[in-house]
Amino acid sequence: MIEGRWQEERARLLSGGPDDELQPLFNEVGSWLGADCATSIPGPGNGSYLWIFQDTIVGSIVNGMRNRECMPHNSVGIYTHGKLQHFLKGCDSFLTPLDPNRWYWTETGVVANDVFIFSQVMTLPCSIGCDQVAIALSRINVSANTLNASLWQMIETHNLPGFAQGIQWPTALFFMPNEIVGLFGRRTSTNTDGTVQTTAFLAQVPLATIIATPYSEVAWNQTLRFYLADGNWATIPTNQTVDALDIAPLFDDAPSETSIIRFPSGEKRFIVLNIPFATPYLQLRWSSPLNENEFPTNW
Repeated sequence: MIEGRWQEERARLLSGGPDDELQPLFNEVGSWLGADCATSIPGPGNGSYLWIFQDTIVGSIVNGMRNRECMPHNSVGIYTHGKLQHFLKGCDSFLTPLDPNRWYWTETGVVANDVFIFSQVMTLPCSIGCDQVAIALSRINVSANTLNASLWQMIETHNLPGFAQGIQWPTALFFMPNEIVGLFGRRTSTNTDGTVQTTAFLAQVPLATIIATPYSEVAWNQTLRFYLADGNWATIPTNQTVDALDIAPLFDDAPSETSIIRFPSGEKRFIVLNIPFATPYLQLRWSSPLNENEFPTNW
């Protein structure tokens, strides 16, 4: 019976089409005409959700058609009381690096008093297939008005460790017991024949490490644990690299634009939605059924 329910849900997911309840939230509002790579996370504010977008179309509707004025590389919105309010800075991105030759493609985040947003740090010039140079963690103070993002104040931004070792994460977050945050990321490595391979992996870090004041790279290195092929979790040994670990590969050809959720039923599956630049379609993967504390090994 469980498998039957999953087959029905899978068919529903694969059929596609606008959702009658949610679609009105994303209709053109003011100068916000749409955005890609949307992620929503709980908070800030009781019962609200923070929406994090990447490339955002700003402009107007002329004769029923979108008239694009500009496209900031990221923006945010706040959903509360049945409405989604977008916060734009004209043609500027909501989050902007100090280096004018860099920009942020915002990925995901977590709210714990302050707002913490993870971003891909990209470099100019860019078309399809931009160069990613780091993963940044930005801390934003929202105490002035939790539901008015235009009043939020940037506190600090730091590039996270591991990128030089081919680690690109987190493309997505999920929450585990005891205030542990699961990180879904990917590793990039070069094969003996010179081809580049990307492999999805799981890691975890205490929420306390993410929200620590001040930020500590030492704490990240000491508390970041990777999911291994034998089912255990381990940190990178002192004075070694991630290559010292037998990290469990979830699947190959993992794009940088990825969302992950636990399937909300007794089956405890993971669902992954990939957005590969190299193909004109989305990729949907799902894991085998899991117990409460298991992690995917078969997709």
